[in-house]
Amino acid sequence: MKNKCKYFITTLIICFIISACNKDNGPFPDVYLITNFRVNVNCSDSNCIIKWDEFEIYPYFNGILALENVDFINVFYVNCYYFKNIKIYTINYYNNKYPANSDVTELFNVASVSVGVGYIYNDYGSISSLNNLIYDNYFFILNEPPEYDSEQRFIFEIDNGAGEIFRDTTRSVYLTIE
Repeated sequence: MKNKCKYFITTLIICFIISACNKDNGPFPDVYLITNFRVNVNCSDSNCIIKWDEFEIYPYFNGILALENVDFINVFYVNCYYFKNIKIYTINYYNNKYPANSDVTELFNVASVSVGVGYIYNDYGSISSLNNLIYDNYFFILNEPPEYDSEQRFIFEIDNGAGEIFRDTTRSVYLTIE
């Protein structure tokens, strides 16, 4: 009974945190305007070889406070950043639909791992589902494999909505299908 109660409370807290960035219902966390960012991948080897469905891209943001809400209580506090648009481009050939230098934004889903009683993995779907707000614990995952095992690099482009567009490029990774 104690474990069920813990999971129930954890689920409620996570639902509250996830719903906090919903524009239709508050409360809202503090929101930052992106002033700079960089991307990193989940591979630290000098020759990064990783299966396509294990590949993750982590954005790291810097920003200035744009909207403060002192009434928001967030037990697992993470920063929330506003963006106007996120685009992702491939430098290399990915498949027939996405040749080199293509917009591959729709190939990526947004996910996060929440920490509570355990680790809870959340897949939020496409970037368009973010409602122009992204938490700093979110990361990007591929939803479709490349045509064949191949080296890949991706360019991330973020429009912060204040007339600035920031770009960063991932390091080279060798994505495998199997």
